[in-house]
Amino acid sequence: MQESRDAGFILFMAAFSGLLIGFNLGSMTGILDVMMFSSEPNVPFQRELMASILPFGSILGALISWLAVDEWGVRSPLRWATLVWVFGTGLMSMAGRMTLVGVGRSIAGVGGRILSAIVPAYMVEIAPKDRRASFMGLLYVFIGLGILMISGTQFMASRLIGETVPKSDDPDAVVSVLRISFILQLFPGLVFMMFTLMMPQSPYTLASNGQWREAHALMAALEKRVATDPKLLAHYEQMRAEMQAQSRGGQPTLRMLLSPSERGKLILGLFTQLWNQLCGIHVLLYHTSYVIASAGVSWFPLAVVFVYLFNVLTTAMSGSRVADVLGRRLTLIIGSLVQYAELNLGYFEDPFFDNLDYVIRKPGVSSAVVVFASIFVVTYAATWGPTSWTYSTEIFPTHLRSRGVALCTASFWVGNLIMTLTVPSMLIKFDAKIYYVFALKSFVAFMYGLVAFRETQGGPLEEMDDLFNSEYFAWQFQPRGVKFEHLVSRFEIHPAVLGNAAGPEPDIELEAMDGNAMTDGAAV
Repeated sequence: MQESRDAGFILFMAAFSGLLIGFNLGSMTGILDVMMFSSEPNVPFQRELMASILPFGSILGALISWLAVDEWGVRSPLRWATLVWVFGTGLMSMAGRMTLVGVGRSIAGVGGRILSAIVPAYMVEIAPKDRRASFMGLLYVFIGLGILMISGTQFMASRLIGETVPKSDDPDAVVSVLRISFILQLFPGLVFMMFTLMMPQSPYTLASNGQWREAHALMAALEKRVATDPKLLAHYEQMRAEMQAQSRGGQPTLRMLLSPSERGKLILGLFTQLWNQLCGIHVLLYHTSYVIASAGVSWFPLAVVFVYLFNVLTTAMSGSRVADVLGRRLTLIIGSLVQYAELNLGYFEDPFFDNLDYVIRKPGVSSAVVVFASIFVVTYAATWGPTSWTYSTEIFPTHLRSRGVALCTASFWVGNLIMTLTVPSMLIKFDAKIYYVFALKSFVAFMYGLVAFRETQGGPLEEMDDLFNSEYFAWQFQPRGVKFEHLVSRFEIHPAVLGNAAGPEPDIELEAMDGNAMTDGAAV
């Protein structure tokens, strides 16, 4: 199957993997209870253990992803990870008891989280520098859509067997519907498998393998520029200079992330992904369905779908552009501050919100919870949801990106694991007062962002080291893309450019095609 050369379509195909990630994330949050596979669903801590299987597998998958990328590039690991995900989901579709569901869920978790560690790094290397956050927002749209489709496939499956949404007192019907829903989820996995056949290696991967001409040709196709376009040549020269400088330091290792020039970025990326999960979105998405069902909100499936649909629509309408318009730093800081205010003023403005039992007993109050949950989801989807993935991916240099993103993704799933294991018991012990804890975490994230988040919007990936190792403080304005603009101005008077300005597709030979510096003093 022929590889695509259209950047938009390539990024769409990569973002489509978010469906598989969303299926994993939402497998415990649908309109049906997966615990019906268990003969004793009320055994203490069984639900938490079942939910935690996915984060455990996810941490493992994230940590091994960089090994596969270094050895085989991007396409083959994506294909294998999808096969692992399909196999795990297939086991879940054949399950009759909780044991096989747990095994399938853990295997699918490994595959899904290899995808979650590889795809963001791949997308920032393909996407235009001024639209990286927008395309990462597309990935998050698909993740949210996957969570939404969990409830959708369960509802469709119930209709296929002629049932309304089965009740918890009919475990056999619930199990049958869940198994059919798992089968329906296999089809997007097979579609993404086909997409991996059309996704090229990134120009950075090609160049790191010595395929300089292929990298230059792919960059020209992705940017829709002629071979001698000054901006294309400047981008290519920056990539070449960075890779050759890095090659003099030897083979990349994890230890390099602890060097003085990289340590601060690693800590920043780890905390950014950790805050993503500790802000409170986990408890809302994971337990909103429980509150809605227990409160007796009319047409329960529609109420659950509404909350998740809000997540998708908000990301599609605002989250995909906010960080490219406002910048990463301002988006994350505003997001933390607004979430802090919502958790304090929204959930606890009225004293009865402190009593979860009261919320469940009063339909009007429970409906208010749905509204407040939707508002919080809007804030998260427009700020932290997609932006933390963009920020923690673009800050690392090319030779360490796969390792840095793998560790940051593992940090994301560590946060998810913490929430999975602690939130249910905290809800039982503290009722809705647990949201005060998340409010405090959002405030800490806000303060941390003020002093640590540097603005990266629109900056070339090759200049991130300069950005983070400068003498500027994080809150000070720092010019981005200075070296790139200087290179563009130099290439505009380059003989190879001037001599071929008239041709729409000039056929020229550049020394840099074999990885050497471009001539006539264009490189800096």
